[in-house]
Amino acid sequence: MPSASSQLLQIMLALGFVLAMIYGLGFIVKRFGQGGSLGGTQIKVVSSLALGNREKLVITEVNGEQLLLGVTANSIRCLKTLDSTGQETATNTGAAQHEAVVDFKTKLAGLMVANKKPV
Repeated sequence: MPSASSQLLQIMLALGFVLAMIYGLGFIVKRFGQGGSLGGTQIKVVSSLALGNREKLVITEVNGEQLLLGVTANSIRCLKTLDSTGQETATNTGAAQHEAVVDFKTKLAGLMVANKKPV
């Protein structure tokens, strides 16, 4: 009849082996499990920048085209379309946003001048 200490050692070794197998399989799945294609389209994350706990900017490449994505906990938005060198391409959305910023800047400057009181 084996002693209690040898049984405990055998149980601890078996538990360690099972935990090592779980960790090893998890590593293998994480490392090699995402290398395939998704519906025939290759998607590759080129770069990622965390902006906060749940927000980040991600540059992805899909079929040779790079996209700048804004990722939050609730949504994913395409912010810009980049060419293969990572430079911004001209888009109508970008021009409309630039126009809105200039309009806001002009209105804000006008309000600041109108509210300025002489000293």
